[in-house]
Amino acid sequence: MPLRHITTFLQHYAKRSVMTLTLPVAMKAVGSSNQELVRNTTSYISLAAIHNGKALSHYALQIISYIINVYADNREPFHAHIPQLLSVLRDADCSEKLSLLQLASMIANEKPDLLTPYLAQFDQYLLSPSTCTAVLNIYMSLISQGRAHALAPFHSTLSKACQQPAFNGNLATIYKVGCSVALLFKTASLWLWNIDLDLVSS
Repeated sequence: MPLRHITTFLQHYAKRSVMTLTLPVAMKAVGSSNQELVRNTTSYISLAAIHNGKALSHYALQIISYIINVYADNREPFHAHIPQLLSVLRDADCSEKLSLLQLASMIANEKPDLLTPYLAQFDQYLLSPSTCTAVLNIYMSLISQGRAHALAPFHSTLSKACQQPAFNGNLATIYKVGCSVALLFKTASLWLWNIDLDLVSS
């Protein structure tokens, strides 16, 4: 099936038999350098997911590997499926997690209020050396969009990260995030003082 014909077949997204044959080719189209083809294909794939979730789930991790390139050209399908995208974080490998977290940071810059309801899902990844930087990028994106208040529930995790040697390279950003949140409550100096005491006692 030629890639240029793929969107014609994807218009029959409600027909399972057609999708069984079309989805493997659609995945190749998503990785194409033809931006118009990518844009059209991802739009139809998001519709196909409604009727063919099980079939499409086999390609979930492959889709994740393309999302950063696709998002810039076709944001709305991602905005509409944030819960589904984040639901695969737990089972994703490290590189896939980083792609999803990078997507979350991009969404935070574009539509921060769409992301804030899901911030609790990122908290555990702040304490992982492989994903800490990616989570901090999400937090910094939210702060730049005036959503520092949404990070208040995660102050304790930021404090824990400060106390672990594995995150020494991230201390400046952690302090910046922590102080940005604390300043909302006029407690930035107290927060830094508590961090220093914890570091001394450890």
